[in-house]
Amino acid sequence: MHHIKDICTKQIKLKKFHVVAYTFKTLDFQLIGQLNTPQEQWEHLLPTLKENLNADELMMISTCNRVEFLVVSNQQPCPFKLLNFYKPHLSKETIGAIASKAELFSGKIAVEHLFRLASSLDSMVVGEREIITQVRESYEKCNFIGVTGDSIRLAIKQTIETAKRIFSETNISTKQVSVVSLAFQSLIEKKPSIDSRIVMVGAGVTNTNMLRFLSKNNFKNVSIFNRTLEKAEALAKEFSYTPHSLENLKSWAHGFDVLITCTNSDSPIITSEIYSALNKNENSTKIVVDLSLPNDIEDSLINDNLFEYIHYNQLKQKSEENLLYRQNEISKCEKIIEECLAQSKEIFKIREVEIAMQEIPRLVKEIKENALSLVFAKDLAKLDSESRDVVEKIMEYVEKKYISLPIKKAKEILLEKV
Repeated sequence: MHHIKDICTKQIKLKKFHVVAYTFKTLDFQLIGQLNTPQEQWEHLLPTLKENLNADELMMISTCNRVEFLVVSNQQPCPFKLLNFYKPHLSKETIGAIASKAELFSGKIAVEHLFRLASSLDSMVVGEREIITQVRESYEKCNFIGVTGDSIRLAIKQTIETAKRIFSETNISTKQVSVVSLAFQSLIEKKPSIDSRIVMVGAGVTNTNMLRFLSKNNFKNVSIFNRTLEKAEALAKEFSYTPHSLENLKSWAHGFDVLITCTNSDSPIITSEIYSALNKNENSTKIVVDLSLPNDIEDSLINDNLFEYIHYNQLKQKSEENLLYRQNEISKCEKIIEECLAQSKEIFKIREVEIAMQEIPRLVKEIKENALSLVFAKDLAKLDSESRDVVEKIMEYVEKKYISLPIKKAKEILLEKV
């Protein structure tokens, strides 16, 4: 009876969940960058951090625009102390600047935050699917290190299932919003040959992402031109393409079918002179993708309609339209999150009771063993072997029924009270 009372008064584990979030919403990328730690260092870092925080369990999620900590503890973690333990080499000024902008979530709100995070509702680009993979991989790494436990396992399981529901039951991730993905989609709609001669000008992040699309879709004939040859060489090596210095563009003798350009130049890179040198008076239809702002293509070339033109402003407008469409799906996502939160609350209750009652089967078995070997040992010794077998079978039957039926009823009662 005392054991039952202890269970009823025990605090629900959900209340011990806390999330400390340092994200793009309140911090610039330079400060977030100072919080990122390569995963190969987590094995030495996180156990010490867990111990310093006096936490039962710990998990870290680290991406290019956020670093978050899921902490299971009786006490709410302090963002300043957490940073002091996590990044002791940072100056007090830097720690203060970052910690003062941290977001802190506890209890049900912390779990809801995890659901929103994995479902991309809190992402820079609503509807991006990569975040669900990042959350799963972060958990797997932290679990391998040994800093997570049953509570975080349950929370992440519910988080992943919620995110999957949102991505499958809503249109939150439909309609591309990335300018690069829209550019590639527009390019494919023009049906270029897989053997097309592709000339790429620039080796920055945008063109790197475009190269990923080209490589994934088996475009092999790509020549990369860049002002700094080393950057072109690095990209060419990564994707098995050909690097060139930008100054060699005007003497390019192989022509092109598709021209993709994105640089930081203040003035057009592709002038009439450069275009004529590239085109070599070929009669085939050309496709030009200009992802620069301002344009890399000279206005006179655009006005003369010499090619099929895909440009940044056109793509940006489409991106904004698609993003608005995704935003309209958020209300559906939040309804799913509300349903999943209610389900999770019950799941946590059940698990809490299961953990609390794990001792009962052992105690019952111990009582049975004592009865057979000590209390009624002399009486049993007087029985023949067949009678003893019957008594032991009765005891085993009672043991199983006592463990299963009363515990089932006890769970029902406890879950009503917790």
